[in-house]
Amino acid sequence: MRRKSVDKASPWYTLGIPTLWGTALGAVACLLLLLLLAAILTAADLPPAAVMPMALVGGGLGALVGGLVSGLIGGSRGWLLGLLTGTALFLLVWLVGSLASLIVPLTAGLLKALLFAVCGVIGGVMGVNLRRR
Repeated sequence: MRRKSVDKASPWYTLGIPTLWGTALGAVACLLLLLLLAAILTAADLPPAAVMPMALVGGGLGALVGGLVSGLIGGSRGWLLGLLTGTALFLLVWLVGSLASLIVPLTAGLLKALLFAVCGVIGGVMGVNLRRR
């Protein structure tokens, strides 16, 4: 049986693989950061109003890590890889969040989508620039 060669110029290879790795590692980073922030929230006995900003910080940092990973793996077009990773991570978080609560405020969802996209782009550009050094 003849083995197929991998076309390294295909969009699946140049965009899909880095985006999948970045999204997976970004989700893990997001989960770990949210667990840490939840422990801080509980230990410090902070008011419930602090939950949303802390969740945005954890999600933004997770998207930044995901974009960084996708930029490092991809090697070029870091802004596009970061945008794809941030969007995929937002959709993943939105899907999981919508399973827990059927009502999601529109402004919070748009703010989170914008934050994930911007942090993903910044991480993607940083990842490509770190790889070049």
